Amino acid sequence: MSSSREVMLLQLTVIKVMTTRILSVKTEFHAKEQYRDVIKILLESAKVDSKLICMFQNSDKLLSHMAAQCLALLLYFQLREKITLSNSWITFCQKNLSEYSESNKAVYCLWTLTAIIKEIFKDSCSQKTEIL
Repeated sequence: MSSSREVMLLQLTVIKVMTTRILSVKTEFHAKEQYRDVIKILLESAKVDSKLICMFQNSDKLLSHMAAQCLALLLYFQLREKITLSNSWITFCQKNLSEYSESNKAVYCLWTLTAIIKEIFKDSCSQKTEIL
């Protein structure tokens, strides 16, 4: 296993864990606030959503799957926090769902959207209909 792959998987795991902890009712309020601040900075400064979308095309199935999971959680976090979704995600979906493509981009788009909907239904928050 290459070290760059391991680093990327570790980064994706950290993003996934932090986002999951924000969404969990079991996480203490202060810890949630710390995780929330880190994720917001990541979303604003790192263009992480664009990078995750690019990873969909990676031949490494584990990396592309982890990227899709992280993106779904980040998008759900944005919806729940009423943060505007990125143009890169919206453009990616519009382009790949509106035209025929032999690539797996539409599949990843649909998988990510399905994962977001699952998160909405799993969540215990009262704003489910508003998020949908």
